[in-house]
Amino acid sequence: MIGTLYARRELTTDQSTEFMVKALPQLAKPRFDVQLYYDRKATCPAARYPWHYTESKPTRRNKYVMHNCA
Repeated sequence: MIGTLYARRELTTDQSTEFMVKALPQLAKPRFDVQLYYDRKATCPAARYPWHYTESKPTRRNKYVMHNCA
């Protein structure tokens, strides 16, 4: 049986991006990662897709993605 993961956009936790935002706040815009959770309440994280993964992360158009061969 295929399990369901719940996705939501969150501010990135990438250290290089955070450094860029702090160093040049007028040029850098906030980046959002896609965080996957096992439950609807978003308490048990499953995976994170960084903001620069443009082709493999889920989007509004592409709601079904292959994650860890499942």
